[in-house]
Amino acid sequence: MAYKSIEDVRLYRCFSEAKYRCTKLTHKQFNDYGGRGIKFLFSSFEEFKNSLGPKPQDQYYAIDRIDNEGHYECGNVKWSTRKENNSNKRKYKTRMP
Repeated sequence: MAYKSIEDVRLYRCFSEAKYRCTKLTHKQFNDYGGRGIKFLFSSFEEFKNSLGPKPQDQYYAIDRIDNEGHYECGNVKWSTRKENNSNKRKYKTRMP
């Protein structure tokens, strides 16, 4: 794949990580994504790139699913700040001893 810019390289890294979390059994976070049914439904890097738009440069941003139980797909992904990303997490039940 020929990248057009350093931004494309960084975005491709995000694309690959999201895809592998959902599809590779050996990925350290597979159980939290693919293992619980989250799918990566983008058919290409271009589709992914067009859905998200350019990554904001002014502070930390990460890919976030709007519906945390939904898939990585058009209409369900956005750039989020660390604070927004941290507030969009599953609620864990604590175990009692």
